Amino acid sequence: MGVNTDNRLLKGLAGQAAPLVFKTLMMTLRWRLVDVHKDARVHREHGPVIWAFWHAQMAFPAFQGRNRGVRILISGHPDGELVARMVQALGYDPARGSSTRGGIRALKELARTAGAQDLAITPDGPLGPPERAQLGAILLAQLTARPLMPLGGAAYPRKTFNSWDRAFLPLPFARAALAFGDPIFVPRRLDAAAREEYRRRLEEELNRLTRRAEHACTSSRGKDLAPSGVQP
Repeated sequence: MGVNTDNRLLKGLAGQAAPLVFKTLMMTLRWRLVDVHKDARVHREHGPVIWAFWHAQMAFPAFQGRNRGVRILISGHPDGELVARMVQALGYDPARGSSTRGGIRALKELARTAGAQDLAITPDGPLGPPERAQLGAILLAQLTARPLMPLGGAAYPRKTFNSWDRAFLPLPFARAALAFGDPIFVPRRLDAAAREEYRRRLEEELNRLTRRAEHACTSSRGKDLAPSGVQP
């Protein structure tokens, strides 16, 4: 068996085991959902949305939004294969592509095939810089006429990895939080200056929600929840 075949086999086995390990870990956490009612309200009033969250925090909405059939944009790079398998096992519908490489083409395809599904995007992915929103999320909102629903996630204690996005996973039985912001409605027609203003607004809101989630993890106030998942 050659090296390439061995690597494919190991990746395949990892792809099968990782979702179970991930779900087991996340089920041990003490969750706090901050302003989750905002997600239910925007769905009730406006229909499907676009979840937006930083790449490093993908584990939190991936778990809490499981089994909703959310269509999420995952990098077409080989490194994205394991992520795609994991989110698919959680009930997501992964779309392979990049909001930077391939640009508008991947976003148009995601918008075209969305149907009645919610969408999800990491505005700083797939290669960063971290916590710096690119224009892809704004363009997707324009193409679909759907509101952006910004999310921020955090956990303590946690393990931080030496990756470009400083991705992290909570340790077993850690306290975790997912904070929901107000929807951002992006007009269909925007000039470059206005598009940049919406990009900056999204970036600032994601950073604010990250701080809020971090505070929820470390504060003694609030009630820990069972990991039941967010319902639209």
